[in-house]
Formats: sequence, structure tokens, C-alpha cells
Amino acid sequence: MSSIAREHLTARLMTSFFAPRSTDVSRAERLLKGRVKLGEDVVPVTRPAAYDDTGELARNHVLMLQSLRWLDPLRRVRDEIAGADEAWSRIFEAWSRSAAATNPESAAWGTHPLEQRSVTIALGAPEGSAAIGAIPRHLEMLERSEQEAAPAARRLRVLQVRLALQHRRGDTDEQLQETALRAATETFREDGYAIAEDLASIVDTAGEWEQELGSLGIPRDHPIFERLRDEDFWIHAMSPDGTLVPMGDALPDPVPGAELPQMRYVVTGGEEGTPPTTIRHVDPEGLVSLRSGWGETERDARDETHVSLILGPVRGREAHRDPSRLTYHSQGRDWLIDPPVPDAAGEDSHSIIHVEDVRYRILGGAELVRQYSDDRLDGFVVKNALHLAVQWQRHMVFARTGNYVLVDDTVRSSTEFRAHQQWIVAPDVDVETVPSGFRLHADDKTVSIVASTGSVHEPTVDEVKDGDGARIAWRLRVPLEGTSARAVTIISDVVDPERFSARRVPHAGKEFTVDMADKQLDETLVVTPELSAIVPSGLDPDDAVARTVAYAAAGSLSDEEALEQRLAVRRAVESVKSQIRAEGESPESRRRGLQELLSAAEELRVTGLRDHGLAAALIDIAGTDLDSVIAEDALVGNVRRSALVDWAEQSLVQPSYTVPVRTTLDPARLPEGIEEPAIWSVDLGQLVPSTYLLDGPGDVLTIYFHGATDRSRLSMPRFERMRSFSQLGLGPVMFFSDPCLDLDSRMMLSWYVGNEDVDLHLAIARMIEAYAQRRGLEKVLLVGNSGGGFAALQLGAYLQGTRVVSFNPQIQIDHYVPRIAETAHWALFGRDTVSDDPEQAPRMDLIERYRRIGFDQDVVLIQNPGDDMHHQEHFLPFQEAFGASANAHRLTAHTPYLGPGHRVPPPQEYLDYVREAARGPSDQWSLRGLRSGRG
Repeated sequence: MSSIAREHLTARLMTSFFAPRSTDVSRAERLLKGRVKLGEDVVPVTRPAAYDDTGELARNHVLMLQSLRWLDPLRRVRDEIAGADEAWSRIFEAWSRSAAATNPESAAWGTHPLEQRSVTIALGAPEGSAAIGAIPRHLEMLERSEQEAAPAARRLRVLQVRLALQHRRGDTDEQLQETALRAATETFREDGYAIAEDLASIVDTAGEWEQELGSLGIPRDHPIFERLRDEDFWIHAMSPDGTLVPMGDALPDPVPGAELPQMRYVVTGGEEGTPPTTIRHVDPEGLVSLRSGWGETERDARDETHVSLILGPVRGREAHRDPSRLTYHSQGRDWLIDPPVPDAAGEDSHSIIHVEDVRYRILGGAELVRQYSDDRLDGFVVKNALHLAVQWQRHMVFARTGNYVLVDDTVRSSTEFRAHQQWIVAPDVDVETVPSGFRLHADDKTVSIVASTGSVHEPTVDEVKDGDGARIAWRLRVPLEGTSARAVTIISDVVDPERFSARRVPHAGKEFTVDMADKQLDETLVVTPELSAIVPSGLDPDDAVARTVAYAAAGSLSDEEALEQRLAVRRAVESVKSQIRAEGESPESRRRGLQELLSAAEELRVTGLRDHGLAAALIDIAGTDLDSVIAEDALVGNVRRSALVDWAEQSLVQPSYTVPVRTTLDPARLPEGIEEPAIWSVDLGQLVPSTYLLDGPGDVLTIYFHGATDRSRLSMPRFERMRSFSQLGLGPVMFFSDPCLDLDSRMMLSWYVGNEDVDLHLAIARMIEAYAQRRGLEKVLLVGNSGGGFAALQLGAYLQGTRVVSFNPQIQIDHYVPRIAETAHWALFGRDTVSDDPEQAPRMDLIERYRRIGFDQDVVLIQNPGDDMHHQEHFLPFQEAFGASANAHRLTAHTPYLGPGHRVPPPQEYLDYVREAARGPSDQWSLRGLRSGRG
């Protein structure tokens, strides 16, 4: 590689705030006196407190102050005014001693202040100044900022700032080139796609990146340039009629790869070239392209069905507001479209959920949380973070058996909302409103849109027009409102109007079936939150759902095979981990371990969502340095989990929480030298309990357990209420994540129980005892709500001398929702219940557990009577049993009415209950260790 023209790295940053101005001298003179003017405020910038005591400043002025961009006039006049460099250094040193500078969560380290301050340092830091020493920290934070940046153009800007800082630090050409190559690899997919505002911008941005890499002396034959020029994305971005499926406004001209044989095949409808090899293309940060085929059968290639979906983050402030939007092309023409014009950039012009009077989140997007596919269908569950305070999940299924689309949209909010499920239809289509939804007619062809919302709402049809008043699309809307709403839509060609039928058959819970009939089509689509399947028509709906749920859980295994698989996976995980440790935990030993587990998964036919922790083990063994080994494996792709085991030679920083992880094998042994905040994990083989350790002033150790976890929405590990509990003010806090949820991705609750071999409550008790002893803390407060409340009560029965604060807990798991309880029982014990097992029964039954310890425990229960099921089936029986004991006085119950449902008090009231429990009934309480006879 050739050498780099270094002066270019900083010179190109001298624009905007960093370009010379006529006021430079006057501003520099004010800075020499230690002052800067922000609006009407004059700030003394040579005192560290000035960067912390910003309460009187407007938000934009706080960000400007922390950016230090106002320092740059001193650089620009350093040859004219004596003492400019000294003033620059004096002011920077004052900032570096501020609390804001040392706190990575402060406004100083926000995206824009960080970038602008980095430019300020790169351009103006005097040689030998403290700012040069601050470059490594800024590079570290910029790397995180670069990874969080969405559009490729934005990532290029951050890269250029990083390169300028590395140059000022004195990095070699090879180090600069390595940084650029890594950034380009992370920005561009292997298929040539990069996040950009529109399709034309992908091509333009790729050219800018090529220019950047070329200016750094990277040879043109380097593989990175092949990635930037790859045309695979463009092949799959084509509709069957040979036109690009829009993403935003502008389209490239020409389309990359236009001369490739596969592209010619697409563009000519199969008349030239060779067909592409795949009929599905899924980019979690871009386009999903699904089609019925490439015209391999007697059907003309142009008549194939094509469906597209957009995933990933919002692509910029000027980009179309289209994440999760759908298009539908069939029978040789477009039906549902994405209008590629600026006048249709808003969220009201795409086939998405449009929420009225709610701010659109520019930093939001559509995150793929589950994907499944087989020869007959593709399914995608997408979490959308597009509207402030409104949750929207879209489950889309494309069934190739009949070339139809099922869209299940669920919208939730804590307050009332008004929304619409929108379908944007080509402007030359005739729209007919029918009782079940809409019929679209064009070219003697028909498409049906059947909408089901569970309530009666009048759908509407109106026009989307451009600035000249010309129609560019039809907008079909199905109203939704309330605090929770669901709309299920079936989009299908109508081949034989006399025979065609599409109807949704509701089922208890979230599952439902769709009966489809048309010419040569007669089948039932079963839709569950985890998986969908095609079953024969006429099958009893309950039976159809049961079959699909069972298949989702364990693939095609029989009950006996599933039980054998359950234990075999556990043994395989334990064996592989033991072997890795015996070989010194080197990266190579872990790589071999990954291959062994992947082979075991294939041999044991681990294909369902109930994988017995195999995916979690793969993620933990891979860590962050070997994650590419497992990145494409379906087992890992369907699981929301990040690494929790720190192996030798790794120094793991937990990807989701960005704090160090320290791992032990013994729950009674706290890692030596651990500095908080940090995560302590204990590798018990199949299960890896973990706790986030957060220091705080005070003599009470608070333990917090999270409750139900929607694995389609939330990732593991999960440390809940960290923000509010950081304000608790009692002392250190241990936040625990339930590792049992790794055993089956369908589970919402597993109550920190463990399995028949591992008593996880006991292991966690030992972790708590070890930490309390290390910190010299005698007062231990166990807190949780719902399933976490159950865990807190269980730990109270293990640790004598503690206090428990439990909100709306389950008490006897057999009395809880059967679908949830039975799933957990099977995953944890391989049985439907353990109530008949004297040894295991107390682990799932708190009345039995507390009876065995004589109710010898201080407990505060907070139960919302509006949560009727928990109040009647759990709270009252536990209260009655406790009240009949000799220790009835040790139970304190509160029953504040919080509204209907499984609700807990607002955060501050929640904290007040916890603080009150720490104060009474007396201050004389002390951890006495593991309780004997806990039964």
C-alpha cells in the first residue's frame, strides 16, 4: 500500500464551524480572557464547574459548550495573537477536569458534541497538550458513534474525523488504512448494499467510499472494492417487470450490474441471461425481497409474485419514512407501491401503520426480531420504533403455496391513540370497497385485500397527490384506535372470483388460522407468534394451531425424541465448555468448540425455538471476537441474546450494556479485582446466571429481579429498572437476568428456577452472599415484580435475615396461565408439572416453600386488586397461608388500586415502597447466610 497524504486528513475538516471567519480575532480575544458568549450568556470557560453547572443554559447552548467548537478561532489566529495556544490548552484542560468530561453518559459525549470536539482537537490541539492525551478516549467513543450511525454517508463523515484524530496521535499509515477498511466492511454488505437515503445514494456513496479508500493508498485490487461494487443487491431489488423496487426518491442510472447475465434475465423477463439462484433475499438493515420464482415453470417470469419489505434504521432526516413498508407485485403489474417521489416521503404515503399526532422518530427503525422460512413460506416479525411512545409490531408471512401475503399488525401505547393501517396502491388501479376490505382491479385482473380488526370501522379511500395536484397513488386506510389494537390483513390474487375465499379464523391467544380457497388452492395457514405453517384445509383449528406450536417448539421431533434432545444438548454444551477450559480457553479451542456444537445441533436435529440453550452457548463461546463464525447460523439468527462469558484472552465488554464482564465457575466466588459497573456471570454449563453490579452510597444491598420478558421484543441478558434504581439511594444494587429464558425462546417467564440438575435459586443466593460479604454489607433487600417477585420471595427463603419486596408476584406456578406455565415446566424439568415431586415442588410453589421454613421471613407484598387473576389466585392464597402461621406479623400487604391489569406503581411510588421496606419495621436486620432446612 502507498503512503498517505497526511495534510489532506485535517484540511478537509476546515469547513462550516471550522472555516475562517471575519470575527475570529474578536472571538479569540474573548477566549484569551477565559470567556465565551453563547446566545445572551457569557460563560467563564477556564473553570471545570462551568461545564457542569449548565442549568441556566438552553439545551442547544449546552451542547455547543461541550463541543468546544468555539475554541477553533484560537487555532485560526495563532500566528497573529500571542498566547493563543496557551489559552487553547488552558481551556481544554478545564473541560477535561469537569464531571461532564469523565461521564460517558453526559451531554459532552452525545453524537454532535463528540464529533465537533474531535474535529476541534484534530485541527487545533497544540503539540504536547492534554488534548493529545485525550485522543484515545475520543477515538473509542467515535468508534461507538460510527457503529451506531445509520447512513453510509454519515459513517464516512465519522470515519474522516477518526482518521484525522489518529493522524494527530501519530498512528502509522497501516493503522489508518486498517481503520478505514474495517469501517468500509461494516458499512457495506457483501451484496453491495449500504444504508442510504435512496437507491441512487447507495451508488453515489459507494463512489465516495472508493475515493476515500483510494486516497488512503489502498490498492484497487483489494477485496473491499469488490464489496463496494457488488451487484447482488440490485438483482434482488428488481420487480418481475424489470424495474427497481423503490427505497426513497432517486433511482440510479444506470443500475449497477446491468450487463450481468442474471440482471439481464430479470430485466428482460427471462428472455436473456440466466436466472438468479435464490428467490429470497433478506438484509436485516435493508431490503427483504421475496418472490414466487423466476419463471422456471410455465408461468411467465413477469407474472411471478414479488413482495418487498424494508428493514433497518430510518435512513436519514430527508429519507422516506418507510421502514416496514410493503410492496406487492403480481400478475405482471404493481399493486401495492412505494411512490418514488419527494411528495410521497411522509409516513402517510407508505404501506405502514400511520399514527396520528405522534412525533415520528428520526432515530427509529424497523428491527427484525424473528425470521423463519421453508420451501412453502417466509415469515418475519418486525419491531418498529417509529412513533414516540407507541409500539408497533408487524408479522408478515408470504405463502408461496398460493402466492399471498398475511400481515399481522399490533399497536400498543400507554395512552389512547388514533392510527390507520395504510395500503398505498398504484394510481392506475380501480379500487372497490367491499364488506371485508377492498378489491383492486386493473388489466382484467383482481387483487383482494381482506382486513380484520376485531371491531367495526369504516375503511377509507383517498388520493395521494403531488405538488401539481396529480394523483400518484391511492391510499387505503383501516382505522385503529385505543391503547391496544390489532389488524390482520390478507393480500391475495383473485384467480377465480366464483371460488375465491380468504378469511381469518380467530383462536384463543395470539394464534389464528387463515382459510384460503381459489382455483387450485385450498389450504389453511396457521399463524403463531413464533412460526407459521401450511396445513391441510378442513383441519380443526385447535388441532392446526397445536400442530404448529409443537413444530415451532421442537421441530419435527416426537415427545420421546424431544426429551432425549433436551438432555443431549445439555451434555453437549457442558462437554464442549469443559474441553475449551481444559485447552486454556484459547480462541482456537473456542473455534473448535463452536464447530462441535454446530455439528451437535445438526445431529440432534435442533431446529425449533426450544433449543435448550444451545444458541446461547454458541453466542457465549463465540463472544465478540469469534461472532462471525456463527453469524449466519439460523439457530443464532432467531435468538435475541448477547455474550455473557469472559474467556481468557478476550476481555469481554458486554455488547448490549458496554461494561466489562467477569466470569467465574463458582457462584460463591466473586471475581478478584472487579470494578463497578460491571457484569458478573457464573458459567454453570447450560445456564449462565448474570448480575449487573452497580455501586452506590449506603449500607443496604438491593437485589432486583426482572419479570416477564417478550423475547420477540427484548434481548437477553435483561437488567431491568436500572435507571430508576440508580436513584434509590440505599446502597449498591445487583440486577439479575434470568438465564433460564435461554432454554426456549417462546418463554416469557421461567422464574430463575434452573433445571432438575441446577437449583438456580441456590446459586443466586450464593452469589448474593459472596458479594455482600466482599462489600461488608449486612442488610439485603430482595425486590421484584411478577415473575421477578416470585424469584425475590424464593431467595428470601434461601437467605436468612433478608427482607423481600414483591409486586404482583405469581405464587404457585401451576395456577398461572397454562400456556406459559406448561411451556416453562417442560423447558425447566421436562415435565408438565412438578407438584407431585416432594423435592422439586417448592421450586414452583411459594406456599409450599414458605410452609417448610415456617414463614420465617420479612415480606412486603404490593398487589394491585385490579389485576384480578393475580389477586385472587396468588395474593389471597399466600396471604391466607402466611396469616395462619406463627409469623403472620412478618407479612405486610399493600393493595393500591392501579387500574385494570398486571400493573405496578409508577417509578417513584415503586421506589418509595422499596425505601419504606428498608426502614421498617426496625433497622435491626442482618444477613445470616444460607438458611438450613429450606426444604
